[in-house]
Amino acid sequence: SLIKAAGDGDAGRLDVLVKSGDINVNSPADESPNRTAIMAAAQAGHLTCVKQLVEHSADVSATDADGMTALHYSCTLGHEDCVDALLGYDSDIAAKTSKGDTGFDLATKAGHSQVLGIINAAMIKEAKAGAVAKTCKYLDAGVDVDSRSAEDKTTALMQAAEAGKADCVQVLLERKASVGIADSAGAGALHYSARGGSEPIVKLLVAAGADVLSTDSTGMTPFLVSCKGGFKECSITLMEAGSDAGAKTNDGETAFTLATSGGHQDVIAALESKLIEAAKLGNVTQVTALVNGGVDANTVSVLDKGRSILILAAAAGSVA
Repeated sequence: SLIKAAGDGDAGRLDVLVKSGDINVNSPADESPNRTAIMAAAQAGHLTCVKQLVEHSADVSATDADGMTALHYSCTLGHEDCVDALLGYDSDIAAKTSKGDTGFDLATKAGHSQVLGIINAAMIKEAKAGAVAKTCKYLDAGVDVDSRSAEDKTTALMQAAEAGKADCVQVLLERKASVGIADSAGAGALHYSARGGSEPIVKLLVAAGADVLSTDSTGMTPFLVSCKGGFKECSITLMEAGSDAGAKTNDGETAFTLATSGGHQDVIAALESKLIEAAKLGNVTQVTALVNGGVDANTVSVLDKGRSILILAAAAGSVA
């Protein structure tokens, strides 16, 4: 029978049966718990058979008498490749058995750490894609919102932030995602948002308490990252949020040198504008930081009749 061939991993026999057109691939077994062929294949860990059945319209959401789906069986028995494939086929990670267990619960109880890693990675992938509903399903199934990838220790928040998925970032923050976690290179979610260039996301993370002064392993702050990437609005927002305008990387690079190297004239103009603004306000700390960061101390303001920052500072009553 089809179910026996799937359970035995007999791909050849299964191919003959599904192509005959005489068999319903979703027909359950007569005996309890009334499993279907794809459940049998998933339970035994036969990935090729799982794929064959899906290609012939097998229902990955079908349940047996115990409320078990093919995904539940793979999670219970630790069949990593089948779990990965079934999640790719949009199996419902939040589906529960008649006992109230999700696939994540079953893998956790069985101690299948590799399966849990695959599920965590799938959640992070959905967040990066901005798939809010799917991301929430993983969280509802018990996946930790701060789960980290095995490769680079990134979180869903980091990936969504870099990809510019503001709606997903908002939901993750509402689900208490941490803004203080760093990846394997020391970069946090704010670094990722600066790299992606989304000002709305930068604002969301700053409002959530992300540290604008944090540095990665190379000494890059989110502000420096945004200047390097040429994202003027992000650079301005981060500066106004308290970033150190004179910050330097481990190699001595500054906001001005990074923007210059990248040919980002709008960022350079924004830095010069901030220098003029600071001079007019008599903000010695900001003026010093920007000048130390490489912004030309001889910058002049066109709107102020070509006056230099020295003259503007003097007019503001600052002699420092």
